[in-house]
Amino acid sequence: MPIAGLQTGSTMIKLPRCNQPRIAIVVVAACLMIAPRALLATVLIPAKHLSPREVVQQYCNLDMAGARLSSQNPYNDAIFALVAWPDEPGWDSATIVSACRIQRVQTAQRRSKVTAQYTVLGTISGLNEVRSENHAEVVTFVLAKSNGIWKISRPLIRPHVSVDAAVDNLRTLLHQHNDLKEINRLHTAIATLGGWAH
Repeated sequence: MPIAGLQTGSTMIKLPRCNQPRIAIVVVAACLMIAPRALLATVLIPAKHLSPREVVQQYCNLDMAGARLSSQNPYNDAIFALVAWPDEPGWDSATIVSACRIQRVQTAQRRSKVTAQYTVLGTISGLNEVRSENHAEVVTFVLAKSNGIWKISRPLIRPHVSVDAAVDNLRTLLHQHNDLKEINRLHTAIATLGGWAH
């Protein structure tokens, strides 16, 4: 029986090909159960096939899923396929958002502007202190076309992540600390963000 593959980070999950749609749905659903929770809705399409709108939407989806919170994130490389800059700073803060919606697209032959509106819930600092800030943030991404591929050239904004991605990241940090003060700060941040999820 031929085998298809589902790539998750650096792991290849082998799926049997079948002509039975119900069986295929069960197999895919089982694979999704082991994928990181924040990335379940993210479908990665190769950058060379994306319009400017799709580049920004995929960038926002990956960012909201936490791909930019750590260079160790398996989806971090997918971000760099969408942007023109070769590296990012080690961010010590992030904006917590509940949505990112594309508002306007202006496209020319080699340059495009895509305006997106984030629904901001708050911020989290490098000290893992959470601050509520309910407002809209509008960002106009400028894209350039090079070798037939659209990439975001500016602005380089700090990570804009979902509540779930922020909580998952804080839980990972929790397992890396021994300092009681830092552990308490992380628990407080997780509890605060947990209240925002509803």
